[in-house]
Amino acid sequence: EKTISLYESMFPFVTTPMYFYAYGKKGFIEHQVLIPELKIEAYLDEFIELCKNYKQQFGLASLKKLKGSPEMMWYTGNGFGLSLHLPTSDKSIKLVSELDNLNSKYGGRPNIIKDPRLTKKVVNNQYDNVEIFRKELNSFDPNRIFVSMLSERLHL
Repeated sequence: EKTISLYESMFPFVTTPMYFYAYGKKGFIEHQVLIPELKIEAYLDEFIELCKNYKQQFGLASLKKLKGSPEMMWYTGNGFGLSLHLPTSDKSIKLVSELDNLNSKYGGRPNIIKDPRLTKKVVNNQYDNVEIFRKELNSFDPNRIFVSMLSERLHL
């Protein structure tokens, strides 16, 4: 038995830098999506077909059961979290773009802080409360003193 920190348990590769070097100079794309529980089987059937068509390799693929209440832009809700690490390439970018469509079809919610290629259009389509979030954020910070690359990219 070994006790590890919460940080290490949530980010197990942080203590293994060789994992990151294995992807080369271009690094990897991390894609995380929360699929509603009742739609997971149909989603996975189509996901598997997409993977077969693209013949894409993954450095990591995990599926975790999640429970929570979907609020604002949080990556929470009842369902299954699918996490993928793909080597950065034209093929993997095309696959992940196809996954955006699949996620929309089955009510998936991406983890917006994990996937820097997500667009405003995709996020607007996959998050019901994005406009409410924008209004509350602008009410809290009307002069937009606190801005990030993420908030600029998603027009938050």
